[in-house]
Amino acid sequence: MALPAVAWLVLFMVVPCLIILTYAFLTRGLYGGIEYTLTAENFQRVIDPLYAKIFLTSVRIAGLATLLAILIAYPAAYAICLAPKRTQPLLLFFAVLPFWSNYLIRTYAWIVLLNREGLINNLLRWFGYQGEPLALLYSEGAVITGLVYNYLPFVILAIYSSLSRLNGELLEASRDLGASRVRTFFRVTLPLTMPGVAAGGVFVFVLSIGNFVTPALLGGGRFQMIGNLVYDQFLTANDWPFGAALGMVLIAIMIGLLFLQAALRRASAAKSRRPLMADALRTKLTGRTILVLVFGFLYLPIAVLVLLSFNASGLPTTWSGFSLRWYVSLASNSDILHAAWNTLVVAIFATLIATVLGTMLAIGMETRKRKSTALEALAFAPMVIPDIVLAVALLTLFSRLNVTMGLSTIIISHVIFDLAFVCSVVRARLKNFDFSIVEASRDLGASSFTTFWRITFPVLLPAIIAGALLAFTLSVDEFIIAFFTSGAGRSSITLPMQIYSMIRFGVTPEINALATIVMGVSAAALLLSQWLNKEQMTR
Repeated sequence: MALPAVAWLVLFMVVPCLIILTYAFLTRGLYGGIEYTLTAENFQRVIDPLYAKIFLTSVRIAGLATLLAILIAYPAAYAICLAPKRTQPLLLFFAVLPFWSNYLIRTYAWIVLLNREGLINNLLRWFGYQGEPLALLYSEGAVITGLVYNYLPFVILAIYSSLSRLNGELLEASRDLGASRVRTFFRVTLPLTMPGVAAGGVFVFVLSIGNFVTPALLGGGRFQMIGNLVYDQFLTANDWPFGAALGMVLIAIMIGLLFLQAALRRASAAKSRRPLMADALRTKLTGRTILVLVFGFLYLPIAVLVLLSFNASGLPTTWSGFSLRWYVSLASNSDILHAAWNTLVVAIFATLIATVLGTMLAIGMETRKRKSTALEALAFAPMVIPDIVLAVALLTLFSRLNVTMGLSTIIISHVIFDLAFVCSVVRARLKNFDFSIVEASRDLGASSFTTFWRITFPVLLPAIIAGALLAFTLSVDEFIIAFFTSGAGRSSITLPMQIYSMIRFGVTPEINALATIVMGVSAAALLLSQWLNKEQMTR
């Protein structure tokens, strides 16, 4: 059952990464291209002062974004844990919901807030500020803010997962022995929840250090990071060996951080017997205040974007009255409609293939008598490999095979990460599945085929649909991999690529209307997916 998915991942993920590894030790031709002469020069160039400065800038920005995300996410996750049990799932859902909206749109929302005519500068004028508008956009602070905002929901989820399993009796014992709240937190709570902190931190750091979209949009290209450098080597400088070496450095950083995370998890393993005690924070009001501030941070940019989509003004950031003109204009924009159609085609086909392969992979993994660490790593590697690395790896594969890139190559690429998420959702359902029912069906004479379609499939169907909806949402929103695997020309441009072009080369109010529609579709798909998951878990 797992073989088709394994074959897909090996062919379109493992092999491209091996090609990238090989390229990293080859030489660039005089006019670009590859010369098959072995060299270690590409890795030596990484420590060249020019590129070392970019690395240090990337580490500093990614490190600050990670630290700020943890500092914001920890009290938010703590406050969710202190909420009544019946409201915790709802709070957690709304904390994570922005993460599933389009990344480019979330980044564009901060352009609307931070530009010279944006909400922040307008509020300052309203409060009496008479000076020049603050230059908030195209700064290092804007880049860090964008990274924190985009990845914060996942950090909240990771830390909440650790806090919810914390043994509350240890906190009570610490308080009974005379420790203050602060001492209990730093000596008991924080060490025991470090696996969640590490998981969230690794996620933010790895994705931030390889990010090229946020520095380009919020930094205006003034703050080049490793992701931008990889992008330039493959699509501008045509120095694929050096770009491959940079990609391998990103992979090495990711692997090192994952090992560190695993070590922290082993060192901090603690079983929970009682939930987190409600006196861990000084008052319930404190927890509510934290949640209001964090949810305000998460939803204010989105709310402003939605509001401005109904703006009559020709300026995308200045309000002048209610109007639907930009929705009407959007309906007649042939470029956007064509991109939307391409996105729909890619998402439908990628979802269908990924749902079949992901479901088979989940069944194959759960029915194995012996668990395979290699299979586990292969199945979930697409979730942790930096997008920029997977994108350039696929670009090299299709180039080596002389494949004409277009919608078909985007679909192939999207299936890679889609099937990992489908597998995760279906596998969660299988962990609660009573396989004795399958044995009883076989004992009563039913074939394997009949047993699957009459017993197993109906039980898994809600999880399969939920996984498919999640895959569809991811495929609709994905930009980086599609950008590298779409080929030349406008015939294969997807909606995220169109949005990126609109943001970079000419923002119009239409983008606010488009952003609102895309976020609405993504939210609806995710809500339906969560509802199906809830329904199946109650059966």
